[in-house]
Amino acid sequence: MEILEMYCDLLLARFSLIQATKELDSCLSESVSTLIWAAPRLQSEVPELKIVSNQLCAKYSQEYGQLCRTNKIGTVSSRLMCKLNVSILSQVLVEQYLIEIAKNYSVP
Repeated sequence: MEILEMYCDLLLARFSLIQATKELDSCLSESVSTLIWAAPRLQSEVPELKIVSNQLCAKYSQEYGQLCRTNKIGTVSSRLMCKLNVSILSQVLVEQYLIEIAKNYSVP
């Protein structure tokens, strides 16, 4: 969440630049695309993010918004993508973790 907060702060600091230009400035592309990408994944926790995402899509086009949601342009923060990834661990890996924990605590 701190990463998203930093991106929001950056957009707020550069708000006059966003208003003044029609094209997306390259220094803001990661912030904008990451916020758009994260909005559907966090809309239940941060409903305001959906509003921000909709406004950014209205500003820079719905096509750009769709590209960001699927990360086809590759500008979404990889750090945030890793943190919000919901991949499931394999059963074997989980069992290995449990075995190691049991060994640590001398559980037979």
